[in-house]
Amino acid sequence: MTEARKPKRPLQFVMHNLLRCSQRERKQVVNDLITLQTEVFNPRPGLTREAAVERIREYVELATDADRFDIYCRVLLVSDGDRVVGGSTAFVERRDVGDASVIVIRNGANVLPEYRNRGLTGQLFGRLAARYAWRVPLTRRPHYYLGHVMSPVIYHFICGRARFVWPAAEPRMPQMRALYRDLVGDQEVVEETVGSSTDAKTDAWLDRTDSAYVRFFLEKNPEFREGYAMPVLAKLEPYDFVRALGQTLKAQRSTRRIRSILRLS
Repeated sequence: MTEARKPKRPLQFVMHNLLRCSQRERKQVVNDLITLQTEVFNPRPGLTREAAVERIREYVELATDADRFDIYCRVLLVSDGDRVVGGSTAFVERRDVGDASVIVIRNGANVLPEYRNRGLTGQLFGRLAARYAWRVPLTRRPHYYLGHVMSPVIYHFICGRARFVWPAAEPRMPQMRALYRDLVGDQEVVEETVGSSTDAKTDAWLDRTDSAYVRFFLEKNPEFREGYAMPVLAKLEPYDFVRALGQTLKAQRSTRRIRSILRLS
């Protein structure tokens, strides 16, 4: 007679609004993010662990700078008991580019390898996007996502959800190139602090996929495992936020849980 498998403990999602939190709370969030990212990533070749941690700290300090990102600056942490197993940042600013003013959204998510089969990465992105759509008016000012993408899987994810992406194999909005140059410059790849966090399961998927997005990413950034990222700009439309809000609400089974996500209670 086999022993009954114990049910998985429910994970705890906690949202931190860095525009309103105390210095003590912000300090704890920064420390949790640094610890998480240090566990998720390996230092790129030639960089010591100590140097990598210091540069991770610099990035986290940027992502939690509520003075610069004063439109929206939040961190969503996922815990299993006392251990932080996943986290996502969303930091938003207004940028003047030529005669235009645009909203630039930066967002990242990290999940420990042993928790990735729970769909946490998608949940982290979706919950932050849903909260943004609920709390921040989607004005006529254009919204763009800007990120340094280190994984072909994430690039595949972005291209599968946004209609207009630069760079892309077949860009649907060539005029995005000028904005990309203003925000990023002419670099096709940039050197990062860490190497890729892909695991054996992800590598197996990369070997068998026929995704044109993955093919394009690998052509542009074949050394992503060595600590190189491809800057990516994606135009976000109101539908993208509405879809994220709808998917997040659909995944909940009670009004109480919906309110916990949107902070309506």
